[in-house]
Amino acid sequence: MDDLLVRNAESQLSADEIANLDHLLAQVDQLTILKTRARYTLHRLETLATVA
Repeated sequence: MDDLLVRNAESQLSADEIANLDHLLAQVDQLTILKTRARYTLHRLETLATVA
């Protein structure tokens, strides 16, 4: 992925590589959202456990 990002910054990617990079970045975004939701849920559970 790092190679794709560097080559993209230099405008040296083929159309297929651009599509692949876009797909990878979308997956990274989805994982970031899932991790954020998991962190939030764990924090809420910890908060509820200390209140109870």
